[in-house]
Amino acid sequence: MRPDRLLSRRALLVSGVLLAAGCQAHHATAPKPADDPDAATLRSFLTGEQRLLASYDAALRHATGHRRNDLLVQRAAHSVHLKALQQVAPRTPAPVDAAGHVTSALRRSVARLHAAAATVHLGDNAALLASIAASHAAMTGAGAP
Repeated sequence: MRPDRLLSRRALLVSGVLLAAGCQAHHATAPKPADDPDAATLRSFLTGEQRLLASYDAALRHATGHRRNDLLVQRAAHSVHLKALQQVAPRTPAPVDAAGHVTSALRRSVARLHAAAATVHLGDNAALLASIAASHAAMTGAGAP
C-alpha cells in the first residue's frame, strides 16, 4: 500500500470523526426555535446530503478495493452530516435521486455551502454549514476556498 494513500485516508477518517464529534456535541445541546429563520435553507442542504448518499450508493455498486474503502469512509461522513442537519431541521425522509458523479457533486456543493453559511441568520447554523463545506472540500482534495 502506498504511504501517501494511507495518510490521505487516515487524515480523512480523523477529520471526519472530529467533524462528526463537533457537529453532534454542539448541535445536540442547542435546541432550535420552532420558527428558525434558516429552516428552509437547512432542509435544502439536508436533501442535498440525501442525494449525495444516493450517489455514493450508486458508486459503491461498482467500486472495488481501495476506491470502495474510500467511498465507504466518505459515505459515513455524509451520514453524520445528514444526522446533524436532521437535528436542526427535522424533515420526513423522502426518496431522492442521486446527485450524479460523487466528486462533481461534492465540488458543486462546496461553494453553495459556503455561500449559505455566510447568509444564514443563526451562528450555529452557519458553523454547521461551514463545517460540512470544509468536509466536502477535503473529500475532493480541494481544501477551503
